[in-house]
Amino acid sequence: MNNVLIANNQSGGYVPVFIASFTDSTSVISNCTFANNSGSNVANILNGNLRVANCIFDNDLPVEILCQGTYPNTVSHVSFENNFIRGYPDSFATSAVNDITFNDVVLTGDPGFCGSNAADFMSYRLGNNSICTDAGTPDSTGLFLQELDLYGNQRIYGTAIDIGCNEWNYPVALQDPINPAAMPVSVYPNPFSHEISIGYSIAKSSQVAISIFNLKGQLVRTLCKGSQNKGEQALTWEGFDDSGRNMGAGIYLLQIKLDGKTQRVMKLVKL
Repeated sequence: MNNVLIANNQSGGYVPVFIASFTDSTSVISNCTFANNSGSNVANILNGNLRVANCIFDNDLPVEILCQGTYPNTVSHVSFENNFIRGYPDSFATSAVNDITFNDVVLTGDPGFCGSNAADFMSYRLGNNSICTDAGTPDSTGLFLQELDLYGNQRIYGTAIDIGCNEWNYPVALQDPINPAAMPVSVYPNPFSHEISIGYSIAKSSQVAISIFNLKGQLVRTLCKGSQNKGEQALTWEGFDDSGRNMGAGIYLLQIKLDGKTQRVMKLVKL
């Protein structure tokens, strides 16, 4: 489980997030963000044989994480590596029977999200001064990370992996859209039902790669890959993937690269 945002869930008095994996092998939760979940004194229960790495737990509840041995004589083996845990160590609780380990990196305080609108999933990107930037594990061995983060950015950028579902890789301001403003791009209509027109301008002849990703970071469609001359350009996406399947309604990410560098990432909404 990686590159996942679990936010704004409210339970009727029970723990809003419960994850259990009692298996012979260790299950991995990596680069996920758990934020603004409520309804209990405990935000997250994590039970079983788990490796939890590079995650943000920011729910403003008395207990951020509780590890239990949920069945008679059952022990949870959980290792925590380079996580942000709000209120740690007071916000962490475990049954005495469990085998719980933490490495030397546990962040707390304020994760430094770029926005304050909890209802907008774009707000959970890392801001320019976030303490979670470059604070993750030194490498991605055994974490099953994808090439892109939840928002379509390069997953590993800078000196280390970032903590959470977003990898910071360009300056953002509060409530800014996901894309930097350097490259002129227009999309219309957005939201769209059948097709969306994409217009952009490049300042010089470049190798251009234009792709569509879903929110899991999986490649859906390659719209363009090759050399283009400078000037105004236009493309159309009809909502199909590379295999010709009509994609369902939802949020998709348009990524534009010039000469191998990401210039714009924009949110597309298909109705």
